[in-house]
Amino acid sequence: LARDRLGIKPVYFRETDKSFYFSSHMAPLISVEGKTGKLDFESLHFYMTLHSIVPAPRTLVKDVKKLEPAHYIKVIGGRIVEKQRYWSVSDSELLDFPQMSDTDWKDRILSILRKSVERRLVADVPVGVFLSGGLDSSLVTALIREQNPGDLKTFSIGFRGINKEDGNEFKYSRIIAEKYATDHHEISVSTQELLEHLPEALRVHSEPMVSHDNVGFYLLSRFSSEMAKVVQSGQGADEVFAGYHWYPTLKESKNVVSDYCKLFFDYPYEELTKHTRKEFFKQNYCLDFVESYFGDFNKSTPLWKAMHLDTHVMLVEDPVKRVDNNTMAWGLEARVPFLDHELVEAASHLPDRLKLAHEGKGILKSIGYDLLPHEVIDRPKGYFPVTELKYIQGPFLEFVKNLIDPSDAKIRSLFKGSHINTLLGDPPAHMTPLRGSKLWQIAVLENWLQNHKVEVQ
Repeated sequence: LARDRLGIKPVYFRETDKSFYFSSHMAPLISVEGKTGKLDFESLHFYMTLHSIVPAPRTLVKDVKKLEPAHYIKVIGGRIVEKQRYWSVSDSELLDFPQMSDTDWKDRILSILRKSVERRLVADVPVGVFLSGGLDSSLVTALIREQNPGDLKTFSIGFRGINKEDGNEFKYSRIIAEKYATDHHEISVSTQELLEHLPEALRVHSEPMVSHDNVGFYLLSRFSSEMAKVVQSGQGADEVFAGYHWYPTLKESKNVVSDYCKLFFDYPYEELTKHTRKEFFKQNYCLDFVESYFGDFNKSTPLWKAMHLDTHVMLVEDPVKRVDNNTMAWGLEARVPFLDHELVEAASHLPDRLKLAHEGKGILKSIGYDLLPHEVIDRPKGYFPVTELKYIQGPFLEFVKNLIDPSDAKIRSLFKGSHINTLLGDPPAHMTPLRGSKLWQIAVLENWLQNHKVEVQ
């Protein structure tokens, strides 16, 4: 039983006294043979600290595991007898890698990316694009259009904006759609529609994911599946080519473990343990994990270490899983050209300065300047902006209260009532370093625990 190199597709498994079970979705494994799922508290610490990310092989349910990317296991007689990694991106070759000019690097990355997009056009049906209007999906659209002069469907989604934040990026996706003459489709989701579809969007997830754009991908997939069966998407470019805001900070880090944790952890260990009802967390598992992970790469820069962790763990457990869960719920296959293993291997050798140029993703922006309207590149970084779930107000606050306010809510066995009430009292005041809602984080957890009947004691 094997999993692909970058964890694009999930593999869950469970061993019992009787059998070995595996699935692409976690839900069937929780209750096999009439068993009841029990919450794993070490994994809960990861969920609450790493932005809802629980690294493989852990899951939030004891005895249910997930296979790490680029690994295989051999099962005989219902028992795992062998487990091996079959691929990795190591820092062992970094010092010996041949010197290349900036132009050579640009040509090399473009050539591999072009080939990656071409590979993912192989299908019995037309291939569309999730077009946000950002650099990554715009590049994918441009490279598809180079090879496909025929009908190309592109899809964008928008929501109501609040707190002076726009709820859509249609301005930019329309520029790309017009330039490349795509058959472009937009869906604008009202507050009522978002609220109506929220429970079903949360229900399709194998594991709870806190990113508020999850429902955006769910509704975009629902909309797109009526016109396409395969789409390409831009996930992975930020992790592989240094697009996130925390990477420049880490470039000159003297203590990359400490600095990474400050930038990424939703709760410091001391704060999280202060809010729990019992001593669920015997040690700082997340800090230990980051220290161990970075310790495996002694020849690399702080930036390389952080990007490796983000690409091979964080990306797998959030953006990639987010897209896979939501697209597969509608029978839609999503392909991610930025996670072609040859591209990831090449990018791992890319000099830091070419990654961080132009305020991040420098090499991709350099490629983009030759292919795209510059206004799509020279703009603030965007995402699926579901602002109503970011700030949790009005009917969305009522939705959350109905989940976690009752005295029998499962999270009330985990967290002190004073902390829950504080979050309910002023949701926008309690955000994580990555600008996620701490209230939404525990609400999504409660919803998932209820849906899967997971015991918390």
